[in-house]
Amino acid sequence: ETIRCVELSILCARDIIVERNTEPPNLFAKVKFADEECSTHVYAGGCPQGARHDLVRLHCTEGDHKVTVELHDLPGFHVGSLVIDLLQVTAKEPTVMVFALQEAGDFHAAPSLHLGELAIRLETGLQHFYTPPPPGSPN
Repeated sequence: ETIRCVELSILCARDIIVERNTEPPNLFAKVKFADEECSTHVYAGGCPQGARHDLVRLHCTEGDHKVTVELHDLPGFHVGSLVIDLLQVTAKEPTVMVFALQEAGDFHAAPSLHLGELAIRLETGLQHFYTPPPPGSPN
């Protein structure tokens, strides 16, 4: 089975709904893929000059190719989430894509309500494809 690597960095969020309005949001994202989960900081409203972003490398297959991104505001408010089908990502160069949050988090929202957006840098390419050796063979 061929494994495809996709590199993902969550850059920033905009137009989001949070439960507080007296201070700027303190955002992080939970990235859930297969049986693993990690967290990364997310800038609110845009990226400051010199901003640094975590790089998440995902190894997807035909059977495991959807990643869930949950956006949270500290100390524990779930803003919303979205799902990306990594088999649909064809960017061979780093490409920034804007994804709308698809599902509300810790609040009830009308289906027509715009929940906000995440800017995510994605990359895949021919150098990111490999076929692992069969089990039991020397590496």
